[in-house]
Amino acid sequence: MIFFNNISFFIITICTIIIPLINFIIICFIFIFIFHINFFNKINFFIMVIPLSLHTNFITTFFTNIIIIHIFFSSFF
Repeated sequence: MIFFNNISFFIITICTIIIPLINFIIICFIFIFIFHINFFNKINFFIMVIPLSLHTNFITTFFTNIIIIHIFFSSFF
């Protein structure tokens, strides 16, 4: 039973943290390379990536939004 609990915890960890994190990294790199030209494209990046990150769990969504907001407001400085 302990062995089963460890395996299930490992599977849940992979499904809820690692896969969404890889997905976020891929999405983030795609949109950074597409929308890096000017300020309006950064607004598009900000609008489009947050809905794509909403299907992940709370932890990755929280860090996703922090990174996106940082990228968005760094365009002002």
